[in-house]
Amino acid sequence: MTVSDQAAAADRRADTELQPQGGTASLPNPEQALEKFFHGRPLELNLYGIFAAAVQERLPHAITRFRRSQITFSGRRGFAAVWIPPFKVRGRPEHYIVVSFAADRRIDHPRIVSVAEPYPHRWTHHVLVSCPEDVDDKLLDWVEQAYRLTNAR
Repeated sequence: MTVSDQAAAADRRADTELQPQGGTASLPNPEQALEKFFHGRPLELNLYGIFAAAVQERLPHAITRFRRSQITFSGRRGFAAVWIPPFKVRGRPEHYIVVSFAADRRIDHPRIVSVAEPYPHRWTHHVLVSCPEDVDDKLLDWVEQAYRLTNAR
């Protein structure tokens, strides 16, 4: 087994899947998954809770998966993720989470801190969430559009 195969196997073992309320499967203790991911970061945990509740309200069939480095939201395919930068970035708030979402075009907006095109016509956008007011209709509209894009068909 190569090193990359070992890393992939470790990630699969680390994956924890949660379905929304009413789903058919659930994690024995979702609080443990959250505590592990946000260990020592209560402000970021609070921001995630606000974002996750807003996503579930708009997209009740969304599934949340906890991974080592991010929490993904998916339907048939992933459409958004929450992650915490592994190191401090100059000029950014002390406490924040990053919400990443998919789009079929580049979106230019002051709240979007970086954009990548990992595949032709598939763009990934990153938005900082540092206070509850950042989880607003604009962000949730982008996330809902990402859900529709990645789960169409």
